[in-house]
Amino acid sequence: MKHFFCSAIMMMLAVAAGAAPAGEWRDLSGQAGHSTGFVLADGEFPSGANGWKGIDGKAIRVVPNAGVNGSPALCYERTDPAKYTLVSRSLPLKAGGAYRFGGVFRNEGVRGGGASIIVELYDAQGKWLRNVECPTSADKECGWTPMEYNIAVAPAEKDCSFVIHLLMPRGATGKVWFDHVFVEELGPQWKFQQVYPTHNLIDADGGVLRFFSRLKGNFRLPERVKLSPEQAVEFKLETAGRTVERTVPVKGQVAETELPALPEGEGMLTARLLDPANRLILAEKKSPVKIRKRFGKTLPGNCVIDARGRAIVDGKPYMPLGLYTGVLKRKDVERIAASPFNCVMPYGSMHLAPDGEASGDGLPLEQVKLALDELHANGLKILFSIKDVYRSNPLGPDDYSYRGLKGADETAKRYVEAFRRHPALLAWYTCDEKMVDWVEIMTRRRELVNRLDPDHPTWAVFYQPNVEDYLPMLDIFGGDQYPISRISEGYDHHMTSIDRLMGLAEATGVPTWNVPQAHNLNIYAPADKAADYRDPTGKEMLALALVQAIHGGKGFIFYSYFDFPRGPAGSEASPELAEKRWRNACMAAGELKKLEPFLMAEQDGPVAETVKSEGKFRVRCFTDGAGNYRLLLAGVGPGRTSGTVRVKLPENLTFRSRFGNTEQAAPGEFRFEGNDIACDIVELDRK
Repeated sequence: MKHFFCSAIMMMLAVAAGAAPAGEWRDLSGQAGHSTGFVLADGEFPSGANGWKGIDGKAIRVVPNAGVNGSPALCYERTDPAKYTLVSRSLPLKAGGAYRFGGVFRNEGVRGGGASIIVELYDAQGKWLRNVECPTSADKECGWTPMEYNIAVAPAEKDCSFVIHLLMPRGATGKVWFDHVFVEELGPQWKFQQVYPTHNLIDADGGVLRFFSRLKGNFRLPERVKLSPEQAVEFKLETAGRTVERTVPVKGQVAETELPALPEGEGMLTARLLDPANRLILAEKKSPVKIRKRFGKTLPGNCVIDARGRAIVDGKPYMPLGLYTGVLKRKDVERIAASPFNCVMPYGSMHLAPDGEASGDGLPLEQVKLALDELHANGLKILFSIKDVYRSNPLGPDDYSYRGLKGADETAKRYVEAFRRHPALLAWYTCDEKMVDWVEIMTRRRELVNRLDPDHPTWAVFYQPNVEDYLPMLDIFGGDQYPISRISEGYDHHMTSIDRLMGLAEATGVPTWNVPQAHNLNIYAPADKAADYRDPTGKEMLALALVQAIHGGKGFIFYSYFDFPRGPAGSEASPELAEKRWRNACMAAGELKKLEPFLMAEQDGPVAETVKSEGKFRVRCFTDGAGNYRLLLAGVGPGRTSGTVRVKLPENLTFRSRFGNTEQAAPGEFRFEGNDIACDIVELDRK
């Protein structure tokens, strides 16, 4: 019965076009993405509870002939919302492997949630690490419905144990049924995604072509062959009358090449992943491409991302230094315009008005235009949010509607067409922290917006660490981990989470505009827990932004302006506290504004080498190209951080530590010391 739910597997890779000549290269690309077998027994419950824990034979029971086509099925019934049971069994998953798991379910009279299938990972000591859940619309009555998802086991998870659970969520009641539960081992998966140029375009003027490349899973290899960690990507770009071929090494997780000028139009890109040491072809992917001139447009406000990850607006580098906002009153626009900030990301972009929110039931396009005109007149740009224009469930019908518009794509299309030529537009904000079950839908949305507006990028923001999964649905990635949180658990003493997230993003080669924390998380906490949180200081806001810059960030959109007046549990903060928060944010933004000539320079600064360290800190040296340098240092924490850094610099530079955390031990040698979340900016200028 397995054919019921595995009739189609979404393939990332095209099957190889043909083997290389015999005796030269061996073609293993046909293994990519294919099944290598099922690893779960009794997923159809032919032997009752055999191997499964939690089946009591009463509320949770195997019922003969109740499943699909008369097979047995598991019935999970709950009438008391306080009771919670997991039906579980262990799984023999392999480190480095890729798996597909799921089954079919049926809901009867459910309230508060329905059927769910989850795989959990535990370390060698039995400590929970993470879980992966099948996406499903299992919150309503339904007949037999398939659900499935993929899980990748990292090579570092070789000592982990794995468990699959069938359940209803806590607090839910009703009756759910499971049948044909399966876990299938997949062949190797090649994650391969263009990260530059944006829009999945190729620049007709030539230049850098950059891809993220990562191989997951296990090959069936010839005898006595072990995959080499040194891999290469072979590119073949076929256009009208021109074919370009390159073979380049994969460095880390990035494959990059240079292209010559090409005629505008259509083309076909074929990429093959190679193991040159063993003369193996591991994977192949073909994709149609569009070739278009990306620079030199006369459109006012045209925003192009260059190979250094910088926004180029009106032909000049532009560093987004912005704020998340809600409804913008005129006084807010004027206040922000007079500050170091240069752009805004209003959640209510689709119903802006010149002095607040557009009212009425009609489509407020004219009111939005007037609001954008006002932003432009005040020298501010907008990251226009269409991040909520989606169906209510990734597996459900397109039920989106807004002020007379029906359908999510149609609504997004109307807004993009209406404002793609407005000089205040900087980018389209397309997604805010959605889970990976939305990636397919969001990828189509990115393609729609890219096609309608090839002159402005899409930006999407995530706290989730699986950055590579989101690459197909964005032009620019944003990281929004907010590390200053629960005091009682020590989470206000370090920024490990944002440092890790930005390191993962940097490794993919994707451009980033990131989200420093400027708010107190107690606004979301229950009133009795609010004292367990605190405000970030201005220096801490800056430290968060600096670690993002050190990891390659080229934009900083602070979260959030509309939270400054909010107190614990969403109450109203005192005017004095709101003003203090605003001043702190402006201080951090002002320091970043001074760094703009360095962060947006045409060239890299010299390498900063850490020769001695205690605790964790990050460092990077930037130059403005005019003989001046900035050494950015950020202590990740927790606790004391110190270290010595060496940088090869010209002689006779003046030295100034912006916050007194760094001393110059010798020419080109600097010692940094801080505590918890700390930072410094060392100014090194020509005399």
